[in-house]
Order: sequence, then structure tokens, then C-alpha cells
Amino acid sequence: MRFYKHFKIAAILVTASLPIHGIAQRIPQVPDSIRKQYKVRYQQDVAAAKQEQQKLEESSVPTIDFTKYDNDTLLKKKLVQLAMDNSELRVADANIEIAKAQLKYAKSSWLSSISAGANVNEFVINNSAAASFFPKYNVGLALPFDIASRTKKEKKVATQNILINQELKKQKTALIEKETLVRYENYKEQHEILMLQQASLEYDLTANEAAKKSYADGEIKLEDMNKAYQVVLSEKANLISKKRNYNVAKLELEEFIGAKIID
Repeated sequence: MRFYKHFKIAAILVTASLPIHGIAQRIPQVPDSIRKQYKVRYQQDVAAAKQEQQKLEESSVPTIDFTKYDNDTLLKKKLVQLAMDNSELRVADANIEIAKAQLKYAKSSWLSSISAGANVNEFVINNSAAASFFPKYNVGLALPFDIASRTKKEKKVATQNILINQELKKQKTALIEKETLVRYENYKEQHEILMLQQASLEYDLTANEAAKKSYADGEIKLEDMNKAYQVVLSEKANLISKKRNYNVAKLELEEFIGAKIID
């Protein structure tokens, strides 16, 4: 009977302690002060983004608005096209046109190898009686023996130059497309990492405010509150690093496509 009473009392104590333990493990609600800070910060970011977008639209630098592309595939195609327009492909096109002009010249180069000559007999000019014994006119036409082979060789060289420049353009196009997509994927990665870091910092700021309140209520020690604050400082430092990486990735993509990004 005495054992039953002790067991009953222990069960009541364990049951009574469960809600308290459960409450202690709950994530505290975001304080109003933190909510206001987030709201002010968000409004400032939106205003700064609108101001930056307005400056970009008013400048002569081309811009591309990522928010207008719901389909990632379409955005990639647009970025590749901008990179193509901003690349050295114009030089490749010029080299192809030069090679075509050289081929056209080679097809008619044999004409410049032909030389013709004509003269009048001096006895004809002087009305001499001896004029009847000599040709009145002399006409000559000179053709190099290698004119056919030389023309064929020049045409072949010009044709090969066209093929070479066309192949170089294909290779350059493939490299530009690859580099554009690599820089875009790096930009997206850094953007996502930045967003996750901001979310992590917001959570730690909330935990820090809760730690301050718990310390003021005497629920935790000063050491515990300082730990929460150190976490916030560390996350802020990480955020600065993540912003730097994101800005660099954005600049590298903008440089390659020759346009400013609105995101």
C-alpha cells in the first residue's frame, strides 16, 4: 500500500512536469520589436531596389529584368543571346566575309595573268612601198603556263579559309554559351545562399531577443544570453561574406552579357 502511494505521487509529478518541459522547448514568438525592424528593413530594401531599377532604366546601359521571366529556360536563352551580341562573334563573321571575298577574287584572278599587246608596222605609217612585204598589224596575247593550276590552288585556299572561319565561329559560340550558363548557375547559387543566410540570421535574432527576455526573467544565466548574442554576430559576419559572393557573381554575369540585371 505504501509502495502504491509512492508510485502514484511519482506519476503525478512526472505528469505535472511534462507541460512545463514542453513549454520550455517551444520556439518563442517573434517579438514586436524584431517584427518592426524587419518591416523597416524590408521597406528600405524595396525602396532601394526601385531606385536602382529606375537608374538602370534611365541609363543607356542595356538591362534585363529577371522578374519578368517565369520560365528559367527562356531566361537562359535570353542571357545567351545577350552574351552572343556582346562577344567577339562579329570578328568571326567579318573573317568569314573576308574569306568569301578572297574566294570570289580567286575565281577571277586568272584574268590578271593575261597580257595582250598590239602595234602597227612602221612602213604602214610611212606609206612605204615595203609595207606590202610585212604584216600591217601585230597583235599578241600572253598566257602563263601555270594559270590553271595557280587559279585552282587559290580557289582551294580561299574555300578552306571559309571552312576554317566557320568552324572557329561554331567553337566560339559553344564556349560563349557554356560560359554564360556557368556564370548564371553561379549567380543563382550565390543568390539562394544569400537568401538562406538572411533567413538564418532572422531566426538567430529572434532567439537572441528571447534569450534577453529569459535572462531578464531570471530563467537563464548571463553566459547563455552571451552565447546567443555571439551566434548573432557570427551570422552577421557570414551574411556580409555571402553578400560579397553574390555581388561578385552578379557582376561577372553582367560583364559577360553586357547588360545590368534587375532581380
